[in-house]
Amino acid sequence: MQRRRRLAVNVKGVFLSCQAAIPTLVERGGCIIAVASVAGKNGAPGLAHYCASKFAVVGFTNALAKELAPANVRVNAICPGILRTQMWEYLAETLRTAGETRDQSWERYIKQLIPLGRPQTPEDIGRAAVYLATAPNVTGQALNVDGGMELH
Repeated sequence: MQRRRRLAVNVKGVFLSCQAAIPTLVERGGCIIAVASVAGKNGAPGLAHYCASKFAVVGFTNALAKELAPANVRVNAICPGILRTQMWEYLAETLRTAGETRDQSWERYIKQLIPLGRPQTPEDIGRAAVYLATAPNVTGQALNVDGGMELH
């Protein structure tokens, strides 16, 4: 995906979705759960455009939470760690060492980066979303779901 398009999808997509939902949420109540990334909390070489887009989502989440709190609308973000997506398939391929398969590269990468030693799953992200949707006193947070990869 081109860098400009990635920024448009990751930042503008969240912004426009929230803009469309806010009037109803203010009227009826509810919450917003954005999807950011651990890359929105700690930069990574070669991914500056991606990290910038996810940092924007984290900052937007924090600011919007403060703006909407008087209307009792909560705003949070989930920051997934490493899921085996197309982006991580690419990285596993580029990080392969001589004689290593893509799967071996993936496993080595996971073991090196994630203290719990396992990748995250869509189910992990779903559980975090359920928590954020049902936690009435949590707002403005960017919750890492990353097996201990980013501890802050």
